[in-house]
Amino acid sequence: MKETLSWVLLLCWVPFLAHAQTDARPFSLLDQQVSQQQGGWAGSKEDLSKVFNAERIRLGDRFEKVLLEYVMVAGVLTYVFKK
Repeated sequence: MKETLSWVLLLCWVPFLAHAQTDARPFSLLDQQVSQQQGGWAGSKEDLSKVFNAERIRLGDRFEKVLLEYVMVAGVLTYVFKK
């Protein structure tokens, strides 16, 4: 049952993932910075905030919508693969 629910939730997010492929992947530089810096998300907030702000400026009016999609997809993927 849990596996079926996981697949259904994942499939619900496919349109959002497809939309994200239409231009430079939102927050890809942030993801890269997190993976490269010592401590990941617990590392330097100064460096992460600079990358995050640059992405906010790049996305403009779409920022809030894209950020919500990013957070929701990350949450679903964390739930699905946390088994």
